[in-house]
Amino acid sequence: ENKLSDDCRKNLLATARVDILEEENAALRQTLSFAATRKYKTVGAEVVGTGATYPRDYLIIDRGEKDGISAGQAVIAMDGYLIGKIARTENDISIVQLLGDHQSRVAAATLGDAPARGLLEGGYGISVRMNLIPQNDTIRVGDMVVTSGIEDKIPHGLLVGQVEVVEKEIYQPFQRAVIAPTIDGRRQRLVSVIIGQSNL
Repeated sequence: ENKLSDDCRKNLLATARVDILEEENAALRQTLSFAATRKYKTVGAEVVGTGATYPRDYLIIDRGEKDGISAGQAVIAMDGYLIGKIARTENDISIVQLLGDHQSRVAAATLGDAPARGLLEGGYGISVRMNLIPQNDTIRVGDMVVTSGIEDKIPHGLLVGQVEVVEKEIYQPFQRAVIAPTIDGRRQRLVSVIIGQSNL
Protein backbone atom coordinates (compact mmCIF):
# COMPACT_ATOMS: atom_id res chain seq x y z
CA GLU A 1 0.00 0.00 0.00
CA ASN A 2 2.80 2.37 0.95
CA LYS A 3 4.68 1.43 -2.21
CA LEU A 4 1.61 2.23 -4.30
CA SER A 5 1.19 5.60 -2.63
CA ASP A 6 4.91 6.30 -3.17
CA ASP A 7 4.53 5.44 -6.86
CA CYS A 8 1.47 7.67 -7.08
CA ARG A 9 3.36 10.47 -5.40
CA LYS A 10 6.27 10.11 -7.82
CA ASN A 11 3.88 10.13 -10.80
CA LEU A 12 2.17 13.26 -9.49
CA LEU A 13 5.51 15.00 -9.01
CA ALA A 14 6.66 14.00 -12.50
CA THR A 15 3.40 15.26 -14.02
CA ALA A 16 3.69 18.54 -12.10
CA ARG A 17 7.28 19.02 -13.35
CA VAL A 18 6.18 18.44 -16.96
CA ASP A 19 3.30 20.91 -16.54
CA ILE A 20 5.67 23.55 -15.10
CA LEU A 21 8.16 23.05 -17.96
CA GLU A 22 5.39 23.30 -20.57
CA GLU A 23 4.08 26.48 -18.94
CA GLU A 24 7.58 28.02 -18.86
CA ASN A 25 8.25 27.03 -22.49
CA ALA A 26 4.94 28.59 -23.58
CA ALA A 27 5.78 31.83 -21.74
CA LEU A 28 9.26 31.85 -23.27
CA ARG A 29 7.88 31.28 -26.79
CA GLN A 30 5.40 34.14 -26.31
CA THR A 31 8.14 36.53 -25.19
CA LEU A 32 10.52 35.54 -28.00
CA SER A 33 7.71 35.90 -30.55
CA PHE A 34 6.85 39.36 -29.20
CA ALA A 35 10.51 40.46 -29.27
CA ALA A 36 10.98 39.20 -32.85
CA THR A 37 7.80 40.93 -34.05
CA ARG A 38 8.78 44.24 -32.46
CA LYS A 39 12.49 43.84 -33.38
CA TYR A 40 13.66 44.12 -29.80
CA LYS A 41 16.87 42.60 -28.51
CA THR A 42 16.06 40.82 -25.25
CA VAL A 43 17.81 38.81 -22.56
CA GLY A 44 15.84 36.05 -20.87
CA ALA A 45 16.23 35.71 -17.11
CA GLU A 46 15.00 33.60 -14.24
CA VAL A 47 13.70 35.12 -11.03
CA VAL A 48 15.96 33.94 -8.20
CA GLY A 49 14.61 36.07 -5.36
CA THR A 50 11.94 38.56 -4.35
CA GLY A 51 11.59 41.44 -1.96
CA ALA A 52 8.00 41.99 -0.98
CA THR A 53 8.78 43.87 2.23
CA TYR A 54 6.34 46.76 2.10
CA PRO A 55 6.73 49.27 0.57
CA ARG A 56 9.52 47.77 -1.60
CA ASP A 57 8.37 45.59 -4.47
CA TYR A 58 11.18 44.01 -6.45
CA LEU A 59 12.58 40.85 -8.04
CA ILE A 60 16.15 39.57 -8.28
CA ILE A 61 17.04 38.02 -11.65
CA ASP A 62 20.02 35.88 -12.68
CA ARG A 63 21.34 38.19 -15.42
CA GLY A 64 23.44 41.32 -15.03
CA GLU A 65 25.96 43.71 -16.54
CA LYS A 66 27.87 40.93 -18.31
CA ASP A 67 24.65 40.18 -20.23
CA GLY A 68 24.20 43.80 -21.40
CA ILE A 69 21.71 44.77 -18.71
CA SER A 70 21.72 48.30 -17.28
CA ALA A 71 19.53 50.44 -15.02
CA GLY A 72 16.33 51.80 -16.56
CA GLN A 73 15.73 48.98 -19.05
CA ALA A 74 12.23 47.54 -19.43
CA VAL A 75 11.42 44.14 -17.95
CA ILE A 76 8.61 42.23 -19.65
CA ALA A 77 6.76 38.96 -19.23
CA MET A 78 5.04 36.84 -21.84
CA ASP A 79 3.55 38.76 -24.75
CA GLY A 80 5.19 42.12 -24.07
CA TYR A 81 3.58 43.00 -20.74
CA LEU A 82 5.67 45.48 -18.77
CA ILE A 83 6.15 44.35 -15.17
CA GLY A 84 8.85 46.83 -14.15
CA LYS A 85 12.30 48.14 -14.94
CA ILE A 86 15.88 47.48 -13.92
CA ALA A 87 16.74 49.43 -10.77
CA ARG A 88 20.27 48.19 -10.11
CA THR A 89 22.77 45.81 -11.63
CA GLU A 90 25.78 43.77 -10.61
CA ASN A 91 27.95 41.59 -12.82
CA ASP A 92 25.65 38.57 -12.84
CA ILE A 93 22.38 39.65 -11.13
CA SER A 94 19.96 42.56 -11.41
CA ILE A 95 17.25 44.09 -9.24
CA VAL A 96 13.90 44.65 -10.99
CA GLN A 97 11.68 47.39 -9.57
CA LEU A 98 8.09 46.26 -10.14
CA LEU A 99 5.32 48.64 -11.24
CA GLY A 100 3.68 48.38 -7.81
CA ASP A 101 6.73 49.66 -5.91
CA HIS A 102 6.13 52.99 -4.18
CA GLN A 103 9.12 54.55 -5.99
CA SER A 104 8.16 53.23 -9.44
CA ARG A 105 7.54 55.87 -12.14
CA VAL A 106 6.80 55.00 -15.79
CA ALA A 107 5.56 57.30 -18.57
CA ALA A 108 2.37 55.84 -20.06
CA ALA A 109 -0.51 56.54 -22.44
CA THR A 110 -3.83 55.04 -23.43
CA LEU A 111 -4.19 53.25 -26.76
CA GLY A 112 -6.07 55.09 -29.51
CA ASP A 113 -5.89 57.97 -31.97
CA ALA A 114 -5.91 60.62 -29.23
CA PRO A 115 -4.03 59.01 -26.33
CA ALA A 116 -4.28 60.35 -22.80
CA ARG A 117 -0.77 60.65 -21.38
CA GLY A 118 0.34 60.48 -17.79
CA LEU A 119 2.76 59.02 -15.25
CA LEU A 120 2.25 55.56 -13.77
CA GLU A 121 3.10 55.48 -10.07
CA GLY A 122 3.17 52.51 -7.69
CA GLY A 123 2.56 52.22 -3.99
CA TYR A 124 -1.17 51.42 -4.18
CA GLY A 125 -1.16 47.66 -3.63
CA ILE A 126 -2.03 45.55 -6.68
CA SER A 127 -3.19 48.54 -8.75
CA VAL A 128 -1.08 51.44 -9.99
CA ARG A 129 -2.16 55.03 -10.53
CA MET A 130 -1.79 57.06 -13.68
CA ASN A 131 -1.26 60.63 -12.47
CA LEU A 132 -0.69 63.97 -14.21
CA ILE A 133 -3.18 63.28 -17.02
CA PRO A 134 -4.08 66.66 -18.60
CA GLN A 135 -7.68 67.65 -17.85
CA ASN A 136 -8.50 67.92 -21.58
CA ASP A 137 -7.31 64.38 -22.41
CA THR A 138 -10.06 61.78 -22.78
CA ILE A 139 -9.60 58.68 -20.67
CA ARG A 140 -12.30 56.09 -20.01
CA VAL A 141 -12.81 52.98 -17.90
CA GLY A 142 -11.73 49.99 -19.99
CA ASP A 143 -9.04 51.86 -21.98
CA MET A 144 -5.83 49.87 -22.45
CA VAL A 145 -2.67 51.52 -21.12
CA VAL A 146 0.79 51.14 -22.68
CA THR A 147 4.22 52.72 -22.25
CA SER A 148 4.37 56.09 -24.02
CA GLY A 149 7.94 55.75 -25.29
CA ILE A 150 9.25 59.07 -23.97
CA GLU A 151 11.70 57.33 -21.61
CA ASP A 152 15.09 56.52 -23.07
CA LYS A 153 15.14 52.76 -22.39
CA ILE A 154 11.40 52.00 -22.30
CA PRO A 155 10.01 51.52 -25.82
CA HIS A 156 6.54 52.66 -26.83
CA GLY A 157 3.66 50.20 -26.79
CA LEU A 158 4.54 47.78 -24.00
CA LEU A 159 1.25 46.66 -22.46
CA VAL A 160 0.65 47.66 -18.85
CA GLY A 161 -3.03 47.16 -18.02
CA GLN A 162 -6.52 48.56 -18.16
CA VAL A 163 -8.21 51.64 -16.70
CA GLU A 164 -10.43 50.66 -13.75
CA VAL A 165 -11.42 54.05 -12.35
CA VAL A 166 -11.12 57.64 -13.61
CA GLU A 167 -10.85 60.44 -11.03
CA LYS A 168 -11.71 63.76 -12.65
CA GLU A 169 -12.28 66.93 -10.65
CA ILE A 170 -13.26 69.80 -12.89
CA TYR A 171 -11.26 72.49 -11.05
CA GLN A 172 -8.02 70.51 -10.95
CA PRO A 173 -5.40 70.84 -13.74
CA PHE A 174 -4.94 67.05 -13.95
CA GLN A 175 -7.02 63.88 -13.86
CA ARG A 176 -5.98 60.58 -12.30
CA ALA A 177 -6.85 56.99 -13.09
CA VAL A 178 -6.51 53.64 -11.34
CA ILE A 179 -4.90 51.03 -13.60
CA ALA A 180 -5.17 47.28 -13.08
CA PRO A 181 -1.97 45.68 -14.41
CA THR A 182 -2.61 42.77 -16.79
CA ILE A 183 0.07 40.65 -15.12
CA ASP A 184 1.19 40.40 -11.50
CA GLY A 185 4.96 40.79 -11.74
CA ARG A 186 5.46 39.14 -8.36
CA ARG A 187 4.19 35.82 -9.72
CA GLN A 188 6.63 35.56 -12.65
CA ARG A 189 9.43 32.98 -12.73
CA LEU A 190 10.74 33.87 -16.19
CA VAL A 191 11.11 37.41 -17.53
CA SER A 192 12.92 39.19 -20.37
CA VAL A 193 14.85 42.44 -20.32
CA ILE A 194 14.75 44.68 -23.41
CA ILE A 195 18.37 45.70 -23.93
CA GLY A 196 17.98 47.46 -27.30
CA GLN A 197 16.73 47.30 -30.87
CA SER A 198 17.44 44.21 -32.92
CA ASN A 199 19.52 44.66 -36.07
CA LEU A 200 17.47 42.04 -37.91
